[in-house]
Amino acid sequence: MIRQFTILFLFVPFLSSGQTEIYPLPTSPDIIWNKCIELYKEGKLDSVQASITFFKDYYHRIDSIKQFYIHADTVKYSDSSFAVGQIILDPFMEFERRKFGEWTFYYPSGKIYSKGSYSIGAFTECQFAGPSLIGYSFKTGMWKYWYENGILMAEGIYQPIQVEEKTNCGSDTINVSNVTPSWKLFDNSGMKVNNGETIISRINNSR
Repeated sequence: MIRQFTILFLFVPFLSSGQTEIYPLPTSPDIIWNKCIELYKEGKLDSVQASITFFKDYYHRIDSIKQFYIHADTVKYSDSSFAVGQIILDPFMEFERRKFGEWTFYYPSGKIYSKGSYSIGAFTECQFAGPSLIGYSFKTGMWKYWYENGILMAEGIYQPIQVEEKTNCGSDTINVSNVTPSWKLFDNSGMKVNNGETIISRINNSR
């Protein structure tokens, strides 16, 4: 049976992957609907109702309720690293294949690279048929990162910073967060470091 629960989201940080996703991607709403039906029959489909708060849209609405379907999945990247977590299935194509909830990322060797949770945000783009909501995933809350030898590299809580983003509708606001010196940072022997610019840069520019 599908489990339904409600989660309220605020805009928080967006971080993109540094690798190319090579998982076969759905190409149409029909394919996504068929996937939902298939997963439902297998008992692997969950339902999520989310209230997404965003800065503005074409109609100056403040928030919007969206219904999603999610399922556990593995995402593979071109460098042979991979990640395991929940993927959104959205036949309306606004949040399709966005990451949601807790995720774990792995080195190509299978060792854990990072672990934490994703939430979702949105901004508005203008298209020929009218304004369209564009969803994205972002890291939020406590995250931990490890070296491949299993030593903790960094741990901390992502804090959002508002950024004005240009769109073809004018502009919209998204919240972005990065690892900062306020996080606990360690070298690959486990010693705490005070000046971890190299570590910070490595994490901020990776998945």
